[in-house]
Amino acid sequence: MSLFGRRERREIAELNAYVDRLRTQRDKALKDAARWKGVAERASEMFTDTSLVNDRLTDANLAVARRLTRALKACARYRAALNKTATEWMAECQAHALRADRLQRQLDDSLGLNTAPVVLGATGQDRREQKMRYDK
Repeated sequence: MSLFGRRERREIAELNAYVDRLRTQRDKALKDAARWKGVAERASEMFTDTSLVNDRLTDANLAVARRLTRALKACARYRAALNKTATEWMAECQAHALRADRLQRQLDDSLGLNTAPVVLGATGQDRREQKMRYDK
């Protein structure tokens, strides 16, 4: 003879089934929690590594920026020196050209190349009649 009736046995069976479902849910929740804990730990490690890399890159970028600034200043100084030298060179070239023109005029004067007959003779070839087939 049983201590429980049919109804009590059915309720006990339902309660046991309910307890089994709760245990299954608990086990699944524990597995999920462990999995998400691992994911969170990996994400934290990745964030830390990324932060370290970012710090190193920031330092490297600052060093490059400093080097570029120094290089730009050196280029500006070099460009200013080149401009000064080019200006001086152009002034010297102009002075030499003026001197050469003056000397050429003096030479032409001393050799008599600036006289009217010489100037008129400069176009003499254009006024000459063609006498040969290879002439103009």
